Order: sequence, then structure tokens, then C-alpha cells
Amino acid sequence: MATVESTFHKFRPVCVSVLNQPSVDNLRQLHQLIQSVKKEDIKTLAEYVIFPLRVILVKYNYEGTKFCDKKVLEAALDCAILAFSKVYIVKFDILKDFITQLCLTINPSNNSKAKTKDKPGVYEEIKVKVIECIRCITNATDPKIWKMLYSEDVIPVMGHLISSLLLLIEKEKLIKLRIAAIECLLQISSLTEDEDVKTPYSDVNKPQKSISIALSVFIPGISTTLGKVIVDTVNHYQNVAVTAIRALSLFISFTMHNDFLPMEAQDISLSTFYEIINNNSSKDKQLPVNLQQNNRTLSHPKRDIEWFKTTSSKLKILLSQIAQFTSCPNFKIRLALAKFSTRLLFTCIRSLKESIVVLMEILVALSYDEYDEIRNYCQEKLALLPEYFNKQPEAISMMDLLEENIMSNIIALPRLFTVPDDKKQLVTINVLCGYLTLLGNRLNSFLSSQNHLSRLSIALMQILEFQKSSAGITDIGPTLLESVNTSYENSHEYPRKLFKHVISENVEMSIKRLCRTIGQYGDFDLLIDYYTGLLRDSSYYRKQALFVLNEILAGAALSGAKITNVHKPLIRNTARNLLMEYLSPIWWNLQKNALIDAELHESIEDKLYIVNKREIVENDERFSGIVLQCLLLEGLANIAKFFIDDAVYFLRLGLYLLLEKLDNEIMLINRTSYITITNICNTFRYRSIPDVIGSNIDYLVNAIALNLRNLHEYERSLKVLRVILEYGTKDTLPILEDSILEMYNLLDNSTELYPAVIAVLFSVTNAIGRWFKTSEIRENESSTTISDNRFQTSEESPNEVKMFAIEYWKSRNLTDSDGEDDTDVVDDAENEEIVDDEEVTKEKPLHVQIVLQVMDKCANFLTSNEFHFRVKLLEIIRNCLLCLSTFENELLPAVHKIWKPFTWRFVDGNITVQIKAMEVLSVMSQLCGDFLQRRISKEIIPIACKYLIAQANTSTKCEFNSYKFTREYKLQMAMLENFATIFAKIHPLKSDYTEVAFAAIHYLSIKQPVTLQQAGIKLLSILSQHESDLIWFILHDMYTGESLQHSDPLFRPIRMSSPKEVGADYATNILQLLLTCE
Repeated sequence: MATVESTFHKFRPVCVSVLNQPSVDNLRQLHQLIQSVKKEDIKTLAEYVIFPLRVILVKYNYEGTKFCDKKVLEAALDCAILAFSKVYIVKFDILKDFITQLCLTINPSNNSKAKTKDKPGVYEEIKVKVIECIRCITNATDPKIWKMLYSEDVIPVMGHLISSLLLLIEKEKLIKLRIAAIECLLQISSLTEDEDVKTPYSDVNKPQKSISIALSVFIPGISTTLGKVIVDTVNHYQNVAVTAIRALSLFISFTMHNDFLPMEAQDISLSTFYEIINNNSSKDKQLPVNLQQNNRTLSHPKRDIEWFKTTSSKLKILLSQIAQFTSCPNFKIRLALAKFSTRLLFTCIRSLKESIVVLMEILVALSYDEYDEIRNYCQEKLALLPEYFNKQPEAISMMDLLEENIMSNIIALPRLFTVPDDKKQLVTINVLCGYLTLLGNRLNSFLSSQNHLSRLSIALMQILEFQKSSAGITDIGPTLLESVNTSYENSHEYPRKLFKHVISENVEMSIKRLCRTIGQYGDFDLLIDYYTGLLRDSSYYRKQALFVLNEILAGAALSGAKITNVHKPLIRNTARNLLMEYLSPIWWNLQKNALIDAELHESIEDKLYIVNKREIVENDERFSGIVLQCLLLEGLANIAKFFIDDAVYFLRLGLYLLLEKLDNEIMLINRTSYITITNICNTFRYRSIPDVIGSNIDYLVNAIALNLRNLHEYERSLKVLRVILEYGTKDTLPILEDSILEMYNLLDNSTELYPAVIAVLFSVTNAIGRWFKTSEIRENESSTTISDNRFQTSEESPNEVKMFAIEYWKSRNLTDSDGEDDTDVVDDAENEEIVDDEEVTKEKPLHVQIVLQVMDKCANFLTSNEFHFRVKLLEIIRNCLLCLSTFENELLPAVHKIWKPFTWRFVDGNITVQIKAMEVLSVMSQLCGDFLQRRISKEIIPIACKYLIAQANTSTKCEFNSYKFTREYKLQMAMLENFATIFAKIHPLKSDYTEVAFAAIHYLSIKQPVTLQQAGIKLLSILSQHESDLIWFILHDMYTGESLQHSDPLFRPIRMSSPKEVGADYATNILQLLLTCE
């Protein structure tokens, strides 16, 4: 008692001063005093301490700012918060009075007696403190006393509090205030803990029925306000939306709990009957006497079956609106929706029957979320649903419900895809896929219905309609190695198809997942039989059926571990029949591409004529055939997964076709085939494409040899041969020798084989260069050319000198000959001198023999009328030269044989051929050196210089931006640049230097394009390194225009025969070169 009295004496003067003169200082003093006193000492004085604070609130609510200002009210609220954290409320009147005054403080419009003009809008700081004070009061009140607020007699007080909080939640802009109001609303409703459903059958989360009944009065206003807040804040204030979603789920589950459903038409046990009677009879005893006598017009709703049905139907509208946010980009919103749906499904499944579909759609749609936390949570809860459904008293059949939902979604699917709404399409497909997953093994019986399977298939056929498009120039790819090995050798994704209704890639992936789910859980034989029949019978749905069939195969492969030994033979037999269907020739015949035909013509007019004469219908059919072949190739990769134990059977049937498509001119098929073969290698555990080719080379070569004798199969065989050369290893070359020789024999029978054979010849030379490590030409290396051997200064043995002299004499005679037999160059006497035991003629390596044969064929084909053949042949010759770079004895005779047809290419009617010829000549000069000196001087330099001089006048008059794209410009650059390389490797005559220098001088004019000027300067600089005096005299003569006079009169004046009169536009570049020469 002494402690209480001393505490009272401390509080009395302070409370009196606060009551008589409320000020910030007095309230701070009271705050300090409350803070210094222990909880045990202040409990008995609770009413005395909070009385002056109550008076301040009452006077402020009725008098406004005339009584006190904002700071005083804020200080009073701080004292109240601290006081209620230490006191314990045991009287209902105090609780009721304080709640009422706090509500009037934050919502003054409800107080009709208050003078609004003297009471401006409440500050946000005051509202935050009022909410905090209400929460402290909730914690400080005895639960029995707080429970009285839910009685029928005190509904207006609770309604005032809830409506005030809802007004803050809906109208305020401060995020912190809105979240605090929602949390306060949960706390006053005894729903402060966000408990998740741990086990769907436990009763640990049963709410108190009396509170639930009381909240039923406010559920329309609470649900409407929270629903509006969710819709308004989901895209901008995610934290508010997340809190509102959590609060709404707690309120609905609290008021609509399964345990509160009326027990009408049910058998009630005797114990349950007495429990109900006792609860009803003791209801009035829990209330104070004054409340029992006070009759109110407002009463709790009669929660019968009709009320639950009406409330459920109204909540369904709200839940359907909230379910639309499953595609919200914020992951917190989606996670909150997942928990929202879970709580309602596991607590209100019977009372919210009408909304079960909506709630399940939320959970199913989010079970494919990109975030692992959301996806795993939803999948875990979905796995518990079937058992929970079966344990319900009314035995709700989840499977029947799922089948109804599946059919409704299937029917709505085509209509949904007519509107370009990616988010809605994605959600619908995910929901349908989730429903099929929940069906699990029961999907077999569902698809066994002809009606169900046909409706599902037709819906998929309609939404997967491919977009009609004509393939363009980009469909035709470059050479195989250039296109495959550099563009997509590391890619494992097939080229994306273009659909008419499916635009988003995420939607396409969801449709694939849907088809795979069907294949994983459906009957394999039934599905294969149905879609194979659709593939054969319906030309309109053929591509769509093939697309779905491929994904079904992928899904069926995922369930391979579930297949028993009894079913394996049946599945293997079905897979073999399907493989034969995919390899059927009727699917692989494409119309010839008009663009490929156009490539055979040089002029633009001819190309346009060839392309335009094809009708649009043919282009659509051709594109349809391309997509069909790509789908077939993708399907073969999926079928291969069923032949893991029988890989030889699959490869013998399908590898030949796959390799053929790998050399297809259409890039789309080319790429798809490459990825397919890569996937098959992974399936059968081959390391790479060369590995699978090497393991099956015998079968492939045998098939090539047989088909080369068939007139209708030769083109396919040559394509396969080319692919083997591009991807095989050097170990396959001896096996391919007979096929290459057989290919040569075909050339004598038909000229139609020229394109295919030339392509194979290019692949042969490319492969040999790659297999036998042909090194690139290096300008600084001089040991590989014949001309460099002439200038070696190192000490040599007499035998080496003798060998060098004979080799030089042989090469010179070979150069001067006009096609005589190479074996007659050296007479028998000299041969007998140089042949000894160390130089016995060795047999030529196989790859050298093949390269020499290829060069012989190129010599015959170089006179072809088709310019693109001639260009390709020159590329082949270049490859052959590089392959023979280390075999000089074979290289020089081979060059001698092709020289005459090769030189004709410098006067070819097509400039592209001339450009390629200059490039090949540069390679020849680097490998053969002085062997070509006299030939180049006699047959090449005059032709090239004549063109350079004639074209120089044209290039000075053209605008560079447009002229640089012409073939004439490219030929000028090729000649100037390659002459620089050629003159650096051979040792031409001085007359050649003079002729080339006079031609290059024309490009020193500043009127020429800058790139041509630079090429001319570079060429003259290289020439000056070998004949500096000659170049200096020529440049000096052009720069000054005066003859050189010696000091001795016996010498005649020297004047070079300048090509033309030089103007000022040459002076800058000539002066630069003169300084370089000096």
C-alpha cells in the first residue's frame, strides 16, 4: 500500500496540472513520470492516470483547435501509448469510451456536435499515433472484455472503429499509414498472426465462432474496401497490396470457415446437441447487466445456408477480379496470391463452393511461376489437395471438378487466342496444363473419350496455326562450314516458328509444356495413333499435328522410367512404326526454290524475271514444306530417345537422311538438321558429329556407292558425301576414295551434275587442307619457294649445289615449254647422275593423289559457261595449291597444266571471275615463286596494266560512295593489292617494273578514291624496294617534267617516257613517294 500511495502522490499534481492546463510541457512531465514507474505500481492507478488523457481527447473532439493545438494532442497520444503499454484494462466502459474518442479523432466528420470550421483536417502524424494507440489498447485489454465488443449490443462501437480504419485504408496516400491501418484492423479482429495452413486436416487454426459471427456484419464493407485497395495498389504500391491480400484472406477464412456451416440435414450427436444448448443459454451471462437490458435494433446476421450461399456468390465476383493478378510482374504479389488461395481452399472449401474453380486457377497458374519459391509452394499445396478433397464430409470429387474445368478451358481456348492478350493466354494455358497434371494417371481415361480428345486436339490445331510467309533470300545459306560451324554450332535451340495467333515466346513454351504433359500422362499408343492419322488425313492441320506429336514424344520420353518391361515391346513397336512414318519420302519432296534458280543468272533483270514468274501460292506451299521438314527433323530427335537400346537400328534408317538435310540450301532446314544430329549424338552418347559419322562410315559409304548408280539418287548421295567430308576425320579418306572416283565417272554422263560435283570437289580440298594441317601462306617466309633457294648464302655441299642447278634448269625448261610432256625435260644421262639410293621415287600420299586429280578436273571445267562455276573452281584451285604447298615436285607440274585455261580467266567476261583469278594468282606466286616469273610477265601483266590505265579515267569521275560498291572498283583494288604481293615474291624484269609503275601512277591523283590512292602508293613503295632507282627516275620525271643533265657533256640528257602530262593533283602523292625512295 505504501508503494501505491507514494506513486499516487507522484501522479496527483502532474495529472491535476495536465487536467487544468494541458500543455506540451505538462504532458512531457507526465510521460516521463509514466516511463519511470514500474508496471506493478501503475496497474492500480490505471484509471487515474489515463483520465486526464481521456478528457483531452473528449474536449479536442468537441472543441477542436480552440481547446488545444496539434502538438498538445500529439503529446497526449504519446502519453496514452506509453500508459496503455503498462496498464491493464479490466472495465468495458473505459475500453468503449477510449475507442469511441480515438475514432472521433481520426474521423471527425462522424461527430455532429464538433465544429468543423475550428477543426481542420487531421494530420497524418496524428492518425499514425491514433492507430498505434488503438493497437496498444488492444494488447492492454483483458480478452474477455475485448470480446464484449463483438456482442450485438456493442456493434455500433465496433462498426465505428472498423469504418474509421477502412476509411484510412481506402483514402490515405501515406503507405505507412495504410499498412498500419490494415494491421490494426487485423489486430482488433484477433487476426494479427499470419498463420499459414500447415496441415489441411488440423483444427489448430479454428477461429472463435462468436467473433466470426460478429465480423459477418462487416464482411461486405471489409471485403469491398480491401478488394478496391488491392486493385488500385497492385501496380504501384505493392507493399499495401500484399498486406491487403493477406488481410482479405484472413477475414474471409475467419467468417466463412467450414466449421461454421449450419448442420442442417445432418445427424447431430447428443453431446453436440447439449453443447449447442449450453452455448446459447450462457450467451447473455457473459455480458454486463446494463448491456443485457439495452435493446439494439442492429443484430448479428442469421448465418444459415442461404446466407452462406449469398455471401459466397458475392465473394466470387471479388475473387475472380483478384485472380486476374496472377500475371503481375511483382513476385511479392504473386506469392501473396498463392497463400491467399491456399488459405481459402483449406479452410472454406465447402462454404465457397462457387469459388473453388477460381481459387484453384490461382494456385495452378502460379505453379509454373518463374520464381522457385512461388512454384515450389504452389506445387506442394496442389499435391495435398486431392487427399483433402476426399476427406471432406460431402466427399467433393476433385477429379470431376477438374474434368469440368478442363473442358471449359478447352472450349474457351480458341476464342481466347483471337485476341492478342499474351498475359491472359499464358495464364489460361498454365491453368489447363496444371489441371492435366493434377489428373495424373487419370488423364488416360479422360483422353479415352473421343469427345474429349477431339475437342482438345481441335483447340490445339486452331491456336497453333502457322503464319503464312514466303521465305526470302536469307533462307539460302553459304557453304556448309561457313554457315554451320560459325553461326550456330553451339546453339541447342531450334529456330522459332512463326504462329498466326501465338506471338509471345512464353506462351509458346507453355503450349509445349501442355503437349508434353499430355504425352507424359496420356496413353502413348492412343495419342500416337490419333495424331498420326491426323497427320496423314488432314492437309490443313498437318503441321500443327506434327508440332503436337513432337511435344507428345518429348513428354512420353520423360515418363520412360515408369514404363514396365511388359509395355516396352509395345512402345518400341509403336516407335518403329512412327519412325518409318517420319522417314516416308512423301514428306520430304519440296518444290524447287525460285530463288535458287535465280542465282544461276547473273543479271538483275533475269533474277527478277525468274522470281516474279512464280505465283504467291507456290511460295506459301514452299514455306509450308520447309516448316514441315523442320518439324519432321525435330521429331526424329525425340523419336531417338526411344531407341537408346537399339541405336544401330535408328542410325541405319535415319542418319543418311539427316546428313543429307545438313547440306540443304535452305538455312532453316540446315540449322534444324544440325541441332537434330547434335541432340541425337547426346542421346546415343556420341561425343560429336564426327564421332557418329566415323562409327557408321561403312554403312554410309555403302549407301553412297549404291545410290551413285541410281539416276534419281545421285544428288542426295553427293550431298551426303559432302557432309561426310566436312565433318569427318582423315581416317575416313581411304574409305571415301572409291566414292570420289565414282563421282568422277558421273561427269562423263551428264552436265546436270556439275553444280553438285563442284560443291563436292570444294569440300574435298577443304577437308584435306583441314585434316593435313595446311599452313597459311606467310609473306615473310622464304624457305618454301623455289626463287628463295637461289639466294641462299649459307655454305652448301657440292651435292646440294649440283641438285640446285638441275632443279633450276628443270623448272626453267618447264616454264619455257608449250605443253610438252614433263618427263622429257631432263635427259636420261642427267637422270642417271642424280638418282641414287637416297632419292628413290616414293609413292605419292593418297591425299596428294586426290588433290592432283581434282586439279585435273578443274582444268577441264574452267571453260564452263556458268560464271559461278568458274568462281567456285578458282576457289578449289586455291585450296589445291595450299594442299600441295609442301610437295613442290607435284605442285609445279600441276600449275603448268592448269596455266593456259587459268590465264583465260583474266579476260573473262565476268569481272567477279577476274577478281577471283587475281587472288589465286597471288597464292600461286607465293608458292611457286620465280617459276611463274616469265609467265606472269608475258601473259598477265600486259592485260592487267591495260585495264588499270583504262579504268583510271572512269574512277576519277565517279562518286566514291556509290563507286566503291561496283565490281570494277573491286577489280582495281584486287589488281593493285595483289601486284604488291606478287612483285614481293617473284623477281620480274625491269620492263615489268616500268609497265606496272606507269599503270600505278594513274592512281596517285587526288581525284581518285582514297582507297585506290593508298593501294597505288603501296604498290609503288614495294616496287621501289627492288628497283628504287628506276622508280625514282619515273617519279622525278613526272614531278619536274625536266630531263636529267649530267655535268659532263659527253652524256646525253635522260628523260623517262612519262605516261601523261602530270597536273597539280599528282604532286602530293608523288612527292611523298620520292621522299620514300630517297
